Amino acid sequence: MDTKIKIVGKVRIEVLKNDKVIKKICADNLVVNGGLGLVTAYLTGSSPAVPVSHVAVGDGQTAPTPGDIALENELIREAVNITNPSSNAVQFQHIWAIGTATGTYYEAGLLDADTDGNLFSRVTFPELIVEDIHQLIVTWTISVTATEV
Repeated sequence: MDTKIKIVGKVRIEVLKNDKVIKKICADNLVVNGGLGLVTAYLTGSSPAVPVSHVAVGDGQTAPTPGDIALENELIREAVNITNPSSNAVQFQHIWAIGTATGTYYEAGLLDADTDGNLFSRVTFPELIVEDIHQLIVTWTISVTATEV
């Protein structure tokens, strides 16, 4: 019997004003070819077996494709806090302080380095405006499931 493994990413992006959510976007992401390559590198211990460590946002509007190797136009990138909400899921989160993520965004990605690095997954979304009085929170959950086929 064969096993089918599925990797699913879900992104929640929130803009807060005075500690209240004023805009929330929830979207499924695309795990790109580079992300699949990172998974196989983790399993075999081969290079580059570097963990996902950063989230980036940008203003590119082209839909993600499996061959993406970077955001279309990355504007900011920050280290993530990593937790395991369940035995088959990993959650990556960054909370930008008020006024530190000002801009207009249409895309986000998970990467394995503070500059350059490998893109694990990417998502695009409708216009998201963050003003200097806002706080931005990106929470990204990657789940792995297996089914017999």
